[in-house]
Amino acid sequence: MEKVRIGIVGSKFAADFHCDSYSRNEHAELVAVAAIDNLEAISSKWNIPHSYEKYEEMFERDDIDLVSVCVPNFLHHDVVFAAAKAGKNVVCEKPLATTAEDAGQMIHACEDSGVKLMYAEDWCFAPALKLFVSTARFPAPATAQHPLGGSVPARSDGVVLNFQVCNRAAAMPSFPLVEVRPGMPLGEDLRE
Repeated sequence: MEKVRIGIVGSKFAADFHCDSYSRNEHAELVAVAAIDNLEAISSKWNIPHSYEKYEEMFERDDIDLVSVCVPNFLHHDVVFAAAKAGKNVVCEKPLATTAEDAGQMIHACEDSGVKLMYAEDWCFAPALKLFVSTARFPAPATAQHPLGGSVPARSDGVVLNFQVCNRAAAMPSFPLVEVRPGMPLGEDLRE
């Protein structure tokens, strides 16, 4: 399998997390990092061969397949837009955006550019949640409250979870509702 070549935008806590994860994956290769500070420290710690003070310059590289956005939240929108414009797939650290409007624009920019936008929300893989989903008995039929008002009917064999932007801070009504049933692996696309 060919390696996914990665560019990191940011150099602090979240970037360090991402670098650590990528360094443990034999299918990932850290190619470059862009940040306004801490470049030498993160580059040498993770043996990243190329560093940039401007992410736009890093995005000009042909050898980057994926960009990890690990900057302060208010910068996510601009970095994702630039990455999409450059034709780079994106993993954006949580929260996706600071407003629902920004999140929608980011999603559309990536769709329009034909690149993937992935949201680095780790809670859905937490062992406690997996255990809950695999062992809980859900009432049927049921409804779930939509964060923007109203209720959403659940199917007769499960509960509807609304995966939201910004951890409830900016829920988007266009985000998909996903049904989770006991014993079903998380991450499977269950929409019809």
